[in-house]
Amino acid sequence: MFIYTWTGSLFTYQFSHAWFDLQNKTDRDGLDWWENSVKASIAHRQYCMDESETFKTFGPNSWGLTACDGPSGYRGDYGAPPSGRSGANDQHHPDGTVPPAGAIGSIPFTPKESLDAMQHYYNHVPEVWGEYGFRDAYNLDVSPPWYGRDVIGIDKGIPCS
Repeated sequence: MFIYTWTGSLFTYQFSHAWFDLQNKTDRDGLDWWENSVKASIAHRQYCMDESETFKTFGPNSWGLTACDGPSGYRGDYGAPPSGRSGANDQHHPDGTVPPAGAIGSIPFTPKESLDAMQHYYNHVPEVWGEYGFRDAYNLDVSPPWYGRDVIGIDKGIPCS
């Protein structure tokens, strides 16, 4: 189990490490926030694997749900369970949209799985690769399949200490 965020969006586990090296440290309550982010990244991947029959965009190499553009515009609640108060699992919004930045941004926490996802996006979803790198997101569950056109700077990742 891990401490989760309201919407389950993966960026909230990643960005807390942008300016502080939290690896091998615990806070005064004994919480290891690095390990929490590892667990959240693994849980996100597992959720996308578990839901791959429901959402054809999801899978072992297409995971990392986080705030991004989607077929109906930007949403901050793309995420995975647990979410909401007391694990009610009602504050995340899965619809098949996957932002490459979600899995790739977890590279410090899940290096192999994140690299596998990056290779998958590049080799098997060419529509998400553009002049400046990966585009914001894609969704194979809508008709026709949707591919984001935006390249958002924050999706390039954060500086990890």
